[in-house]
Amino acid sequence: MKSSLLLILSLFAILASGLNVAPLAIGSSCSLFPDISNVQLQVNPWPIIPASPTSCILTGSLDKNETIGSVQVGQEYKSTWTNNLITVNAFYAKGQTFTFNYNMNSPTQSGSYTEKFTVLQSSTSNNILCWQFSFSI
Repeated sequence: MKSSLLLILSLFAILASGLNVAPLAIGSSCSLFPDISNVQLQVNPWPIIPASPTSCILTGSLDKNETIGSVQVGQEYKSTWTNNLITVNAFYAKGQTFTFNYNMNSPTQSGSYTEKFTVLQSSTSNNILCWQFSFSI
C-alpha cells in the first residue's frame, strides 16, 4: 500500500513540475542498412482515434551526404497496400536532421493496420530508410 501511494505521489510531483516527458517510441526499422540514424516517429494522437486527423512526424540524422528524392507512404489493411509518393527533392549533409511531416485522416474500418514510411534516394530511388508502425481501430 505504501509503495502504491509513493508511486502516485511521485507521478504527481513529475506532472506538477512541468517536466517534459518524452513520448514512447513508435514503430521500428524495416531497413536492412539504413542511411538515417537516431530515428524517431511521433504520431498524434496516439493511440490513433478512428476517423480523426492524425499527424506523423518522422525525424532522423543523415549518416552521409544524401539527396532525398521522395517518401513513399504505404498503408496496409487486410493484406492490401495503398501507397502515396510524396516528392521531397532536398539535399541533406551528413549529420543534418531530416524531418518529414505527414498528415492523414485515420481509418474508420475496424481492424489492424500497418503504416510504412520509405525514404528514397533521389537519383537511384534506393531505400535510405524504412520505418513502420502498426495500430488497430
